[in-house]
Amino acid sequence: MSTLASDFRVSSHLHWRVKEHLRKQLKMNPSEQKTSSVLSRRSELLSHPFSSMNLAEFTECFKREKQWLFADARTSLLKAVPELAKSSSCCVLTTGSDGRGENFHTLSLMELIFVIKEESEESLFIKDKLQKFVKQHPELFFNFLEVQNLAEIHNQPSLKVGVTVSPLTQQIAPSRPLDAAFVVGKRKVKQLYDEQFLSELTLERLSEFYKKFVKPAFSVLSSFLESKNAQKFGVYNDHLLFNGKKMQPSKYLLLRPVQYTLDLLILKYIRLKVLPENFLTKNAQVDKRIRVLARLKLLPLDSKEKTSLEKAYLKALAWHLENHRLSHLSEAVPCAVINLKVDQREFDDCAESIYYMCNKLRKSAIVYELL
Repeated sequence: MSTLASDFRVSSHLHWRVKEHLRKQLKMNPSEQKTSSVLSRRSELLSHPFSSMNLAEFTECFKREKQWLFADARTSLLKAVPELAKSSSCCVLTTGSDGRGENFHTLSLMELIFVIKEESEESLFIKDKLQKFVKQHPELFFNFLEVQNLAEIHNQPSLKVGVTVSPLTQQIAPSRPLDAAFVVGKRKVKQLYDEQFLSELTLERLSEFYKKFVKPAFSVLSSFLESKNAQKFGVYNDHLLFNGKKMQPSKYLLLRPVQYTLDLLILKYIRLKVLPENFLTKNAQVDKRIRVLARLKLLPLDSKEKTSLEKAYLKALAWHLENHRLSHLSEAVPCAVINLKVDQREFDDCAESIYYMCNKLRKSAIVYELL
């Protein structure tokens, strides 16, 4: 049977106890277990690499990990801010890799978005407690709490540019609300958030996303493929160099082009009402989005190309997560650069495959007004 270790060639020695632990996770329902803390599970898995799973088990394990992670976060947030359970005017979301269910070992910090229908004494009280809790736990949560006031956005669009704009970069970044997943609070508020997001999908905003995110992602990958100096991209002598910040070759060379191009294609289909508005809620993981779009005959790839893109994405994700795991093991060394041994020819093949297939997706996704 094809395994993650052989397909992805992650250079690691496997540990049988972790293998059994993870295989048991696949069979257990999270509701049957006592909710463990993120830190305890992180500590348990941190010292061991990925287990030898086939691709089906690998993706299923992501789904299981997402359930455990959300249960942990929900329990922690409700304990610290019990008012979240009773409020009918707010909710807490997460986005990025956690929202997509791609944070296998819960090694990166969880980004939270606090959404309110309108400002009130209750929402201000909850926000203050939530911000305090997040700052008290920098080992679990990103230290910036994004706050979205839907009433303010709706009533004063000239003052508030809305949920499609990243509060960190002030650029149009629909990937954040696209990947946003409900954690705790009132689900109806999440629905209102999604409606606000969809109302902001004008051609002008999609054009800005294309120019500032999609095109640059392709430009970086194209430069890597054309360059004779791969080291400046973090690929050197059969190793991926990783420092957890700007030097993340698997993320910026391989994952981002797939994520952003699929986002653009999906947004196009949602605007044309070819896909339902809840498509992303039901299909959070990127590899699942690829499969579902192919099944609906909305992916401009043949069956072989679809399978190749899916495998290339999961392979890149495995490299990226293994880099994260090794990075956490060396946290005692500030600014340490992690070296993950890979087959560089395999990495190059993966990059070429992603560039070719995502370019086909990009051509299908763009319309004249975006150029």
